Amino acid sequence: MICLDDYESKDLLRAMRCRHEFHAKCVDKWLKTKRTCPLCRADAFDGTQRKEELF
Repeated sequence: MICLDDYESKDLLRAMRCRHEFHAKCVDKWLKTKRTCPLCRADAFDGTQRKEELF
């Protein structure tokens, strides 16, 4: 499950390859166990990018 709270101006956001945006700390936690966007399930990694590079 991922947070879908509204963003505030001070929040750090992370944009996925599919262009969906999430709170960075929320999506980073998600990506530790999953390889997809929490909303559309698009692949979060293109095969050349290592998972660690997103954190």
